[in-house]
Amino acid sequence: MNTTRSTIEALLLVANRPLTKKELTKLTSGSVEEISGALAEIREHFEQVGGGIRLVENSEKYTLSTAPETAGVVGEFVKAETVGDLTRPQLETLTIIAYRGPVAKSELDSIRGVSSGMVIRNLLIRGLIEEREVKGALEAHYEVTVPFLQHLGVVRTEDLPEYNKLNTDERLEEVLETTS
Repeated sequence: MNTTRSTIEALLLVANRPLTKKELTKLTSGSVEEISGALAEIREHFEQVGGGIRLVENSEKYTLSTAPETAGVVGEFVKAETVGDLTRPQLETLTIIAYRGPVAKSELDSIRGVSSGMVIRNLLIRGLIEEREVKGALEAHYEVTVPFLQHLGVVRTEDLPEYNKLNTDERLEEVLETTS
């Protein structure tokens, strides 16, 4: 299997947002032609295999998505995942974002000690966090949304309980462990 293609598939799988050819070129150190060819191979592969995944292109951004024929089952699953109570990992991630935001996924992963990709995706779907581009940063950052703050009855993140202490505490993960 083509290494560039494998790398792109992996990146699109774990990315929390669609990626452009320019981003894929940087991440893989490949040429635009290699990236275009690999994306065409990926699209063709998923169309031929006929499984539950498709490559989606929109405004020159690419992502992996579920196949249209799985929409009903996937929709019900996502609905169940987004209307119930938040899980411990979701609460932990949301707390870190609230007190440290805007924060990059890599920093979240470092604080939590595990990958936060699926948790971030769920929080984005629920509308509790949003992605924010930070100038000069290679990756997107996340912050809580205005509706999240409204739900808590605060006007800004600085109004959260013990914000000043937790925002600067370098061992936020230990504070989270003692409160659970």
